[in-house]
Amino acid sequence: MTPEDFISNLENAIEKTVEDLKPTMEEAALTAKALIARRVQNTGFGRRYTSRSYVKLRAAKGYEIRFVNLTYTGRMFRGWKRPGTVRTGLKVTGTVGGVDVETINKLKWNKSRYPQFDKVNEDERKLLIENLIRPRVVRSLQHNIFRK
Repeated sequence: MTPEDFISNLENAIEKTVEDLKPTMEEAALTAKALIARRVQNTGFGRRYTSRSYVKLRAAKGYEIRFVNLTYTGRMFRGWKRPGTVRTGLKVTGTVGGVDVETINKLKWNKSRYPQFDKVNEDERKLLIENLIRPRVVRSLQHNIFRK
């Protein structure tokens, strides 16, 4: 590689890497959704059901009543899987949305009641960064800087 090639690659590497990361961020968003769903369904997020009649209904069906897990039919978590990306300058963010109107409405309703339910916690964030995002950023930068 000539010095001119290297300089050209270096100048274009960041822009190319940002573009390369769009699919990675969609995968990270889907993985984050799976981690959130598992955590919320298995341990909740610090809330308890307060309506006695709803607790009785859930108990009669054998559903979780010790904590809010946002699962009655399970359709919201199953339908929350349409990936996308948003790019702002050099920042690429992965997103996940509902695949149908019912899921979209349930996500909005739950978000209005529990604004943080769809956020990864610090352990989940570290897991995603260390095992998915960082290795792909490094690999993409290496490829884009040192390509011929």
